[in-house]
Amino acid sequence: MFVDLGVKIDGAYYRNFLLSQQLLPAIRQISGEFFIFQQDSAPAHRAHDTINLQGSGRFEALSD
Repeated sequence: MFVDLGVKIDGAYYRNFLLSQQLLPAIRQISGEFFIFQQDSAPAHRAHDTINLQGSGRFEALSD
C-alpha cells in the first residue's frame, strides 16, 4: 500500500481511506473474517474516532 508523497495521514484519512477502503478489504480478501490487526501508537491509530471504529465491531486490534 502506498500513499502519495505529501499526503498528511491524520485520523480521518487513515480511517476513511486507508483502513476502510484499502487495508480491511485486502486483509479480508486474503484471510477471511478472522484476523488479528496490530497498530502502533501513531496519532492516527490513537485518534478518538479510530478507537470508536474498532469498538463498532468492524475489526478488533491489539492494543500496544
